[in-house]
Parts: sequence; C-alpha cells; structure tokens
Amino acid sequence: MNPSETLRLIALDDAVVFPNMGITLTVDVGDDERVVLVPRHDNEYIEVGTVADVSEHVRLPGGGRATQLGGAHPGSLRRPFWPPPIRWLPCAAVADMKSWPS
Repeated sequence: MNPSETLRLIALDDAVVFPNMGITLTVDVGDDERVVLVPRHDNEYIEVGTVADVSEHVRLPGGGRATQLGGAHPGSLRRPFWPPPIRWLPCAAVADMKSWPS
C-alpha cells in the first residue's frame, strides 16, 4: 500500500462502502486497478472514503457492464483535487487514518 497515490474518484450517492466490503457497481473504471469510493449526499462530498481494489469486470444481461470492487482501506482525500468538480476525477488518497480531517 502506498502512503499516497492518485486514484479515480467514484461518487456513491447516499451510500457508504467500508474496508473489507465488496460491492458491484455499474461504472467503468477503465484499466484502473484501484479507485477511491467517496460518499455523496445532496451533491456534497466528504473528505474521506474507501480505497477499493478492482477485482473483476462483469458483463450484464443486455450488454451492460459493471465492476466488482473490494474495500481495501480508508483513504483521506488530499488537495488540490478537493472538492471534486466532476463525478470522475483523479484524487490523492492516504491510507494513514491519523491524517483524516477532524
């Protein structure tokens, strides 16, 4: 685990994913192996999320695609990418919980 890495941000509307949780989302993460999942409520983000490993790309009935993700560890999002102006945005994540905003 890198102490700081740049990851694609995936907004979760009114949902939270914790470390060690698995989730399948209908999102395209391209070739990324890790992403950061960040809760969003009423179009507002928090500055912490969960770094998730991409475990599998899934083909859905009807030709749709989804991605299976597994929560790896908490991440604290870093500036200059905060607040995210768009849904898909590379952002820095730090695994050290001591650096979380209070």
